[in-house]
Parts: sequence; structure tokens; C-alpha cells
Amino acid sequence: MSTIQEQYQQSLLAQAAYANFSAYPGRPIDALGAAGMTATQAATFLAQYRVVNQLSNTTSGFSAVAFEQLNADGTGSGKIALAPRGSELGVQSFIGVDITQADLTQILGAGLAYSQIVDMYNYKLSLQATAGQPYQAAQLQTDVAATQALQQLGASHFAADQATYQSYKSGLQGAGYLIGADNTVQTVAFVPSTQLTDPSLQLASGSLQGFSLSGINVAGHSLGFELAASFSRLFPDTGAIVTGFNGVGFVNSNPNVNNLFAALGGQSQFNSSDINNIRSSAGFDIISQNGPFIDQPGTVQDILTGPATPFNSLGHGIGLLSNTLGAYANAAAADPTYSPATDKTWVASLTDRLFAMDAVGAITPIGLMEKYNLGVRYPEFLIALDSIGRSSSGLFGSGFDPTPATGNLLNSSVIINTPNEYMVSYSTPSGHDEIIQNLTTGEKQLLSYDLGGNLTSQKFVSPPQSDGSLIIDSYKKDPTSGKQVLESSARLVPQADGSIRNTTYDTNQNATLIQDYQKLPDNQVRIQTTVPNGNWTTVDIQDVPSGKSLSQNIETVFNGSELNVSYSFDNNNQPYISSVNSINGVAPTDPVAAAQELAKLGVTQDMLTNGTDSALQQKISGVVSTFDATHPTGIQTVIQALPTVIDALAFIKAIQTGQALPVVASGLNLVNALTSTTATDAAGNIVSVTPSSYGLAGAAGVGNGILSILSLDAA
Repeated sequence: MSTIQEQYQQSLLAQAAYANFSAYPGRPIDALGAAGMTATQAATFLAQYRVVNQLSNTTSGFSAVAFEQLNADGTGSGKIALAPRGSELGVQSFIGVDITQADLTQILGAGLAYSQIVDMYNYKLSLQATAGQPYQAAQLQTDVAATQALQQLGASHFAADQATYQSYKSGLQGAGYLIGADNTVQTVAFVPSTQLTDPSLQLASGSLQGFSLSGINVAGHSLGFELAASFSRLFPDTGAIVTGFNGVGFVNSNPNVNNLFAALGGQSQFNSSDINNIRSSAGFDIISQNGPFIDQPGTVQDILTGPATPFNSLGHGIGLLSNTLGAYANAAAADPTYSPATDKTWVASLTDRLFAMDAVGAITPIGLMEKYNLGVRYPEFLIALDSIGRSSSGLFGSGFDPTPATGNLLNSSVIINTPNEYMVSYSTPSGHDEIIQNLTTGEKQLLSYDLGGNLTSQKFVSPPQSDGSLIIDSYKKDPTSGKQVLESSARLVPQADGSIRNTTYDTNQNATLIQDYQKLPDNQVRIQTTVPNGNWTTVDIQDVPSGKSLSQNIETVFNGSELNVSYSFDNNNQPYISSVNSINGVAPTDPVAAAQELAKLGVTQDMLTNGTDSALQQKISGVVSTFDATHPTGIQTVIQALPTVIDALAFIKAIQTGQALPVVASGLNLVNALTSTTATDAAGNIVSVTPSSYGLAGAAGVGNGILSILSLDAA
């Protein structure tokens, strides 16, 4: 196993310390989920560890979990791992005793979190003592007389008293006393555990009787790292291997540090070669600093991560590191000799391998997909590419923005699924999506879930074929059976001119859709959509950085008339008709007026390609006929002169019965009736029209995920 994979395992161990297993009896995976792990991470962890004992929140705030490591077959290995918990909000107070006492008062004011360290010392003894029996425990005891004298001298403003104060304090420290930030003078005494004030430590649990602690792994985040490092110094015979994550160190200049370990029988110094603190690169973290105020007890290793945000405790959270290390470990499974911590060139190579594989990148117009659906949701650790001299815009295209306003980036995470797979998970307004890529085969999946966690759709993207093409199969949940059924199958083929042709077969419409994607200057893309044997073509121009449509041109046959119409888009990306370019191949008699009249009717792109209700179709046909500059037929001339609106059936009925012809102004619906499927009521009135052609709505349905799928190459 490579170093980076071991670090990932240890990061999950440190994160597991935040789980409250007693709150989820028999459901450890839910406890880990509540601690911030994904279901996949939790399942991976539980395949490697089982809970042996958990101590939650003593009066000092100390909490830790003892785990047994499992063999590959799920049996116990007999080897123990310990995870002391870091600082947690809300324990015993609104802010929490971890922060107010351990972090602020004791570490910053007295050099180390001595109350929790003493509790950890007793916890280890209780785990190995006879269950239900008292054991010899350590207890902090206050020297009342010395405390009163020191506090009185410290409160005096007289220079002579201050000199005496410093001398007296130094004498106490030299004698091995602990002096708190408030000048409380304490010493360590050894008493029967029944005299301890915390009931959870008064009798031994005996949970580790029969287990060996030799070579124990101890992992902790933040305050948990100081406790883990203290364990190795207190119990050097265990040969503990300590891994910290954004861990807080010790104020070594304070005599309390050496005095406490001496009083508890620990080593005179830390075994720094067995202690490693892994820190995120997300800005300066005062908590995990290595000087000038707080000192680290071992080696310090900085890992390239994403930026500090409120969602990752301003870069300090354990989730930022565990997710990042998981992604690195996943890729390192195929290349175990490299470490992203020391080889920044490899980080860029890793990014290429995960998110811009050469074979895929070669067929994707650079900069095409940055802002479509998936393009704005990049895992956090990729954002630091610029810091290693690797331009993120050079990798993903000049339109790539690492800090989108959508906020989805802040909710994304990288997760290791298996040794050969990684997953990017991110929230969406309707639930959450997951992108899964197999590093061995190159296959990608996009899974969409609703807010209830139910799978609603999934797409499978093949590895690049021999001709450089990709095959994309899209499935959607059938509301009746609840099963995933094939909705469409697409093939994306690179063209000689650098464009991509997408040919999609839609099972619902039983039709084929062709879309050609062509990169344009200024970060724009041209998308031409056609349907073989259909009656319409659209050409869209879109801006890649913003993801907004700039224009759309539609060529269609509407009720027998050839129509060429252009749409523009307002600041809210809402379309409006900007011009009518031609009717039956000729410019209309008044292009501006024609556009205005169609706009008044609220004519959408889909209406022109897919039809609408009969009444509105008649009105649209009337506008087309009015501005048609071609020579109309005799019947068209008569119809155009008539002032009222009827449908084709009423007109034919009048001829058959010999009645007076109804007056018609907007043109007949006859062509549409003959080329579409109509539904009529008992009186023969048309109540709905279903065009036989494959319309723009269907095209949108089929093509909806194409840009998203293509963007998987940059996701």
C-alpha cells in the first residue's frame, strides 16, 4: 500500500472519532454518515475496522474510539487503532468545553490540553484493566495554598510583588507543578479510579484485555492530534504510529508540557520520526501552525487541497483532507510510487488522468463545456492547480471559473469508491448528482438522485472507441415499473474540422437526432440540430463562459410554409423573436412587422417545430400568409381576404353541405390536419393536434444531456 493510501485510511480513522456510535445502535454506517462520511466512505471504513469501545465526552470534553482492524475476510486481526476526537462545538456549553477550556484556556494559556490528556491516560488504563474493577488512575489535584499565593501575587500591581510572583512561579514549575492560565497550581496524583469525578472512568471497561497495542495506529484531527501525539509520548512501549490532520501542537516554551509528561511517567521528548501532521494547503491555519506560537511535535506535510470556505471550517475541517486524500489515493492505486505531497508535477498528471484523459480531451473542443451543468462543479482540490504553475484555464479552457456564483462547488466532494474508481458528488436544486469514473476502463457514469435519495436517471459513457468516438446510453426511471429504462443512445464522433457530431436515437420518439458542435472564436460554440427526414433545423450560438444562449435560428415547415426565424435572448436568457428572415425562401413583405406579430402571439421555438393547439396554429399561419411575398394560389388569395377564423373541418363541411362558405382570414389548418394526428370531440371539433414530425421539444429532451455528458471530460 502506498503512503498516500495509508494517509487516506488514517484520515477516515480520524474522522470516525466524530461519530457517536451509541446514538445509532447496530447502525455504525449511519453514525459515520452523521460524522460527515459518505455511504461509500463509511462502507469502506467498516470493511477495515470495527468498534471495540467508545468513550464520549468526559467532564473535560475528552472523547475517543478504540477500533480493531479487520482482515480481508472480515475477521478481527487483533490489532488496535485509536482515534481521539478533536474539538467539537456544543459539548457541555453553547461553544463547547473543547474550545473554551482545552483549546483557548489550556493550550494557548498553559501549553497543552492537560485535562484531556490525563483523561486519555486513564482511558487507556481502563481499556486494559479488568472489566468492572477499579484501577490505579491519574488525577489532577489543586494545591490550594500555592494557588492562593500565586494568584494574589499575580494580581498585585507592585513591581516588588511582580518580581516575587515570577520567582515563585518559576520555583513551582521547576518543582514539576502545572500552572494554569488563571494561576491555578496543580499536580498529578495517583489514586484508585473510584475517586475520579467522572463516572465514565471510575471502573475499567476491560475492552482491550487480550489485545496487543504494539504498533498501534493513533490518528486525530485538530485537538485530536495533540492527544494522539501525547499518547505516543506517554506510552512509548506501544511504538505508536501517529498521524494528524490539521493538528494542533504544543507550546513547548511552557514548562507545563514537560512537567505533565514527567508526572505521568512518559518520555522526556516526542519521538518525532513516528509523528506526522498532514495539513491542507487552504490558507494559513493558526491552529495547525508550526511556530511562532505553537510547535509541532513531529514532521509536517502539506497536501494540495482546495480553498478555505465556510463549508470546510475555513480549510481546517477533516472532510476537506479526507476527500482530497481519497481522490489522490484512488489514482495512486494505479501509480503507487508517486505522492502528490512531494511531486507537484504528478498532481497535474493526476488531474489529467482523472478529469481530462488525453483520448477524451482530444475530441472535445477546448473550453466547450466549462459552464454546462457539470462544468461549474469541480472538486475542491483541483482549484489549486494555479498554485503549482498549472493553469486551470489551460486545462479546462479559458472560460473555466474556479469560483462560480452557483455555490455548488462548495458542496462538492471527491470520494474513493473502489481502488479503480473515484466519484465526484455535488448537490443540485432537485437532489444530488454523482459522477463516477473507472480509472482502468475509462468508463464514466452520471447518476442523478432526487431529494429523497432515489435514483431518477443515469448515463453511461464508454471509453473512447478506436475512432475516438464515445457512446452514451441514457436511462430514466419508469414511473410505472420503477425500473431504469433506456431513453436514448448517442454516439459522439470527432469530425475532420474539429467539431463533434452527436447522433442520438431516442427510444421514446422512435427518431434520430443529429447535433453538430463547433467551437467558435471568443469562447462561443455553434450547435446545429437536425432530424433526418424531418422538417426543421436549428442553429444555436452559445457563450461558453456564461452558459447563455446568444441566438437561435430555426428553419422549419409550418403548416406547409417554409419559415426561417431568428431568436435573440434577453438578460434573463429568455428568447424573443428578433427577425423573420424568409417565408417560402423569400424575404417577407415586412420583416419587422412579421416579427412583431409573431412575438405578440408568444410564438416559441418549440411551437414552430412541434406545433401547438389548433387555434394558435391558425393565428400563426395567418401571420405567415399575411407577410408571404411569394405568389399565393387562388384559394390562398381568397382565404387571405376573409376576416374570421375557422378550422379545416368547418371549411370542408360547408362545401359538402352547400352552406355559405365561412369567412376565413388566418389561413386553413388543412395542411396541418393532413400531416398530423388530430383528435376530435363528438361534434367533430378538433381538440388536439399531434404533429407527426419530431419537434424541438423532443430534440431538447434528447439533446438535454449531451453538453453535460461532454463536460464529463472536464468535470
